[in-house]
Amino acid sequence: MDTLSQVGALHNKLSVERLDQLICGLNGLVAWGPVARSVLELLTASDGGASDQGDLSQELGDLITLDPAMTVGVLSLANRSGGPDVFTVSDAIEKLGFDVVRAALLAGQGFIAPAWGLGDETRFDNEAFSRHCLAVAIAAEKLAELGAASIDPRRAFICGLLHNLGKLVLDRTAPKSYRRAIDASVKHHGNLSEYEREFVGVDHAVAGLHLARQWRLGGHVEAVAWLSHQPSEAIPASISDAALVEIVGLADTIARENGVGFSGNFKFIRSSAQIALQMGLSEDIPQQIAAELDDEVNRRLSGLQGDSPSQNATAHQRAVCRANTELGKLNRTLRRRADEHQSGAEALRKLKKFAASISPDALLPETLVALGDVVADVLSITPSASAPIIAYCCAQDGHGVSLIVSDRSDWPAIHTVRANSAFDGTVCSLCDSSTTTAMSALLADVGVLSQWIDPGIYAHHRFVCQDRWVGGVLSPADAPGQGRMDESMLAIGDVLALTLAMVRGQSRATRLSEQLAGAGEVLAATQETLAETRTLAAMGEMAAGAGHELNNPLAVISGRAQIMRDRASTPEEQKTWTQITNQAQRISDIITDMMDFASPRRAAPDIVDVGGLGEEIVKTFAASEEPKLSECEISVDPLSEPLRVIADITQLRSAFREVVANAALSGKDPRKVRISAAGSELNDTVLISISDDGPGMTPQTLASVFTPFFSAQEAGRRVGLGLPRAQKYIINNGGGIWIETSLGEGTTVFIELPRAPQ
Repeated sequence: MDTLSQVGALHNKLSVERLDQLICGLNGLVAWGPVARSVLELLTASDGGASDQGDLSQELGDLITLDPAMTVGVLSLANRSGGPDVFTVSDAIEKLGFDVVRAALLAGQGFIAPAWGLGDETRFDNEAFSRHCLAVAIAAEKLAELGAASIDPRRAFICGLLHNLGKLVLDRTAPKSYRRAIDASVKHHGNLSEYEREFVGVDHAVAGLHLARQWRLGGHVEAVAWLSHQPSEAIPASISDAALVEIVGLADTIARENGVGFSGNFKFIRSSAQIALQMGLSEDIPQQIAAELDDEVNRRLSGLQGDSPSQNATAHQRAVCRANTELGKLNRTLRRRADEHQSGAEALRKLKKFAASISPDALLPETLVALGDVVADVLSITPSASAPIIAYCCAQDGHGVSLIVSDRSDWPAIHTVRANSAFDGTVCSLCDSSTTTAMSALLADVGVLSQWIDPGIYAHHRFVCQDRWVGGVLSPADAPGQGRMDESMLAIGDVLALTLAMVRGQSRATRLSEQLAGAGEVLAATQETLAETRTLAAMGEMAAGAGHELNNPLAVISGRAQIMRDRASTPEEQKTWTQITNQAQRISDIITDMMDFASPRRAAPDIVDVGGLGEEIVKTFAASEEPKLSECEISVDPLSEPLRVIADITQLRSAFREVVANAALSGKDPRKVRISAAGSELNDTVLISISDDGPGMTPQTLASVFTPFFSAQEAGRRVGLGLPRAQKYIINNGGGIWIETSLGEGTTVFIELPRAPQ
């Protein structure tokens, strides 16, 4: 992508309001092909007879829960049908009835099968993603079975399966930007949420929360989709499902640590063992679950339909789906026509139904649609493309005016138009004037309405709550029931206005809570950094004091030992005094290292040639007096272009030496170390990798590798300041350092530094 295209993409980031609009227009999420085909094969091979519905329901439920997209579709269908909400697929099938679920799935309601062509628009790896979600679901279920927080294992499984629901949403609503975010996270082994906010505009946590709310998946799914990636201290105390959120967060960490599937997130705030201890569990539980996790995922996925179904079967499935889709459209049309023949008195009954259907967490789009439906019933009209009804909500806190244009052709889309800068929300005489005059007071450009209606032939019905203009409806002025509209509005207008005001206030509170959640994540990371900084500061003070107090005794010991060595009468005595002298010097060197690590000097940036530094490292180790270092085979990959970075050459040289020395000393045999570098395509940096063929690190070692004085090498080999010192120097020069490792397959250390201007 060229520079102008990148800049253009950044200007088109998704806002939360635009995300809600896109979610309103979604007819489903892309299912994983093998699961979708297996479900359709099962349904088309059966006639749905009562004799085998019990077994089919069980088999169907087991198949659906292998894929997040299909699970979301079935749960949403059940919870939108009214009555008590359900939280498992088996409960949804029982609530709706097998025949209803069968017809909906054959018609493709709630999900999109890749076989129908829509799934080819994205490069999202649905197979790896589905494996990861299933692994998290299984791990969460096992944690619940072990008694963690007394959570229903079925609920834990579903929430684990849907914890990354927002990634499917972003993949459908902004596929190109989302692919760039995933590529950036993979490239830099970073936090996917940060790159989602950078390239897309919103992260998958917010996207999952909004879809779960609109599709009525339940408060527990909302909480997990929104907060499962947060550390426990950042989860608000008011969240009733906090324990469930923590379980799914631990399950996600277990799955990511063991590389089951693909999540796109490579950052770990804490290890699974640390999270388990924090939750009051044994630190061995994550290892027990991980030991059989991959095998359990493979077992549940065995028997799925392959990726190459026969041509006849595919044609048959498409024909059945098209037929059922047309039947579904016909049924909806018939229902609308029946509603349109209701008398004016039925409008009041509809208002009662409207009031009963609005839940405390109602969203703005569905509320506006319901308001438009009430007005259409009172007017005894059927909205159409040539005469639609517009319901709107006034601007609040600088946000644009939100409106829907209902013409009954499909579920209305929500639009956001710019508000008049002079509008302050107070009721004035203008809102009782002509439609054009009233809309001029509200909108920055009243002409925007001309793409849908002619304001001159439309009536305006305003909604006022506590002397605040909160919204209204625009309808054709020649509607049959226009004469009784004012009288009807006296009866029902206050209720509609109050409902709209409450939903508007809730939307504002939701935006604030989402911002606070993001701030909580940043605060948690900052607290970790602050704690480390305080520890290092305390170490610096201790090292300075210890150095001052110990240097004098050490000097006396060293001096006396040298005198006694010179006076020694036998070789053994001379050897003994020499050893005392050397060990005293070693203690002095350790104190000096501690002081330098805790309080390094400020970096003096200069332009450093990466290729030249690599060759210098090779020569330095070849001339080392320690055999394990001199025998290490170090190679530097040729550079495709000259690469220079901005850094303190002394600190950078020391960091490179520490990393290479750690690789060379990681095993008993001579190691092969490979150094390579390349300019980043995503930002103005240089990415350097240092790889070895050693034994790799365990998850426990990796979690502690940058901790001062930690060392996995044999006692007495090193004091455990090498990699922490390297990290200190890299960060001191405005860079970043991270490690990728696998047992038995070696380790790679990545170093990212600012690139020098060409």
